[in-house]
Amino acid sequence: MNIDILMNFPIVIIVILCIIIVLKRRGLNNSKNRTSDDSHKCINMSDYNNYIFMSNSTEDYLIKQINSFDFELNDEGARLEYKINDKGYIFIKCFEDITFYDYQNFATWLLGLESYDDKPDLTVAISLHKFDDRLSYYGILDNDSDGDKVIGVFNNGDRFSIYLPDCFHDNKNIKNEYNDLLIVGVKEYMNSLGVDIDCLIKVWKAIQSI
Repeated sequence: MNIDILMNFPIVIIVILCIIIVLKRRGLNNSKNRTSDDSHKCINMSDYNNYIFMSNSTEDYLIKQINSFDFELNDEGARLEYKINDKGYIFIKCFEDITFYDYQNFATWLLGLESYDDKPDLTVAISLHKFDDRLSYYGILDNDSDGDKVIGVFNNGDRFSIYLPDCFHDNKNIKNEYNDLLIVGVKEYMNSLGVDIDCLIKVWKAIQSI
């Protein structure tokens, strides 16, 4: 009996090693899947008030860009509201049911082409969370991309990127990814541009209540 056990001992060892290898591979695959899932998440637009800031442009240019953008809903362009000041700053309030895809792509569409007259120097997507200010964020076009990537920062310091052609809700539309933006926080970033975001929103609310 003892001899049989000794003779079968190498086989037992081999079986155990095979089981360990299989379990490790499964563990690695699960780890990879978790990393992939954790790197992307969805932004629920209903949790945010969404704005777009444009610098150094005109109302005629804005209207031209609105009319040339292919919104998912036919009446979306008509429902955009905006204010313009004498510095050429344009502050756009997006409607409640705008899609994430339209919001991010339209914000960069407003930059136009280099040959366009009155094209803005900059556009900024500003999303203010209704319930948790740490989740508010700003996003700008990544100048190092081919015009298809937005980078930004949440108020909590998390950095992200958005691949514009594929930023549909079902695709987990925002990616946790490091970028070189130095300023954390919507208010701080807008202040660096000489814009008081709180003042703009207060003026906006005052106009709407009239």
